[in-house]
Amino acid sequence: MLLTDRWKPRCKHCITYRKTVKKQAARRKLKTPTPSKNWLTSRKGNSRLTDSEKVEKIKQLKNYNSNLESQVAALKKKVEKSIRSEGVSLSENNSKDMVNLMISCENTANEQFPDENCFQRLFWSQQATFNNLADKRGMRWHPMLIKWCTYLKSKSTSTFDSLRHSGFIKFPSERLLYACYDYTHVIKQGVGFKAELIDMLAEEMESKGATEEWQQYVELLQDEIFCQARITNP
Repeated sequence: MLLTDRWKPRCKHCITYRKTVKKQAARRKLKTPTPSKNWLTSRKGNSRLTDSEKVEKIKQLKNYNSNLESQVAALKKKVEKSIRSEGVSLSENNSKDMVNLMISCENTANEQFPDENCFQRLFWSQQATFNNLADKRGMRWHPMLIKWCTYLKSKSTSTFDSLRHSGFIKFPSERLLYACYDYTHVIKQGVGFKAELIDMLAEEMESKGATEEWQQYVELLQDEIFCQARITNP
């Protein structure tokens, strides 16, 4: 702001800058406030954000998480209300009837899936075996079903837990899946390329008849690669 005596004449520079300052003040009054930026969809890295932008992004994330928690709580209440009003509770006798019905339909399941090695028939037989056991701890799960459950859990842990705790489908426990170390750790983890993995891929290609040179050109897709920071040459 230019401070001058109102009764004294101003110089030409003061007159010029006075007009500029008045125009800027008028524009600020007419200027509408710009809405805050949505940092949830921004591609700008956190390391490039200013302190004020980081605070604003944290506030938006907090509000977003609060809204998600409210939606989950509302959906949970809706599902519980639907179960109370429309759900059917089976008594012990009805539960036994369902097991007997499953046993009586075994021939139908075998006719629908005549191949004894197909996964559908294996899944049906494992469920029937589990329901017929007096002590569920004595269940011996088939390795194929354990591998499938391990695959399902690796894709979505929440889906696996929801199905397992539904009370309708029986799955192996998480402790059993973790105990089957050979199914999830075929190759020992380490740094660099693994010769065992290359040999395994070569054997698989040969078993599929890929003997020609042009058939042996493959691509390797790596997942969850971590590049160590602060690597210096000796």
